Amino acid sequence: YCEIFPTGNMDKQGNREETDRTMNGTFEAYKTVAFDIIREQLADLANSAEAREMARGLVPCMEEGELRRSMRDTTQARQMLDLLGTPPLPVMEQIGHIVEKAVLGELLLPEEMEEVGMFLAAVRRMQSYLERGKMHHIPAAFYSDDLYPLTELKEEIERSVRHGRIDDHASGALWGIRKEIRALEEKIKDKADSLLKNNKKYMS
Repeated sequence: YCEIFPTGNMDKQGNREETDRTMNGTFEAYKTVAFDIIREQLADLANSAEAREMARGLVPCMEEGELRRSMRDTTQARQMLDLLGTPPLPVMEQIGHIVEKAVLGELLLPEEMEEVGMFLAAVRRMQSYLERGKMHHIPAAFYSDDLYPLTELKEEIERSVRHGRIDDHASGALWGIRKEIRALEEKIKDKADSLLKNNKKYMS
């Protein structure tokens, strides 16, 4: 906005009036080209709350160099869509919150770890999609070099978490603990059955 609305010498009445006219003219221009509607349509296609917020905060570009770069990126993205189809963009609704928890040292729930694993698998698919774009010499496809699928972490999560539950074989210690719990549960069940059998007359 700083290039659209002047901020210097705002204490002078003339500058304030000029700023008001500029703002009113800009907002009228927004309405004329349905800019708010376009932003909302773009936000509806976003895969995360952060991306939706960015879409809704977009303003017209007033710098030619930046505009040309954005048009170039959009053109290249269109080329990939035409050649390779829709990209396998990961759903990121919860991933930001989960990462924040991990950074703060909080324990993640099994279903949250599973969410991370699915996100990393999607990152790998997106990287493969962009690698195919490189074969067509599309410069935007080289964004794949900035993606890190963390394959070892993904495989460890897939090995340790199944259907929202930590698998018995996630570690030797966990396997031993759960084995003891199952043995104790079986003993308690056998003891309860024995008491019921020996005291049938009191149970009738």
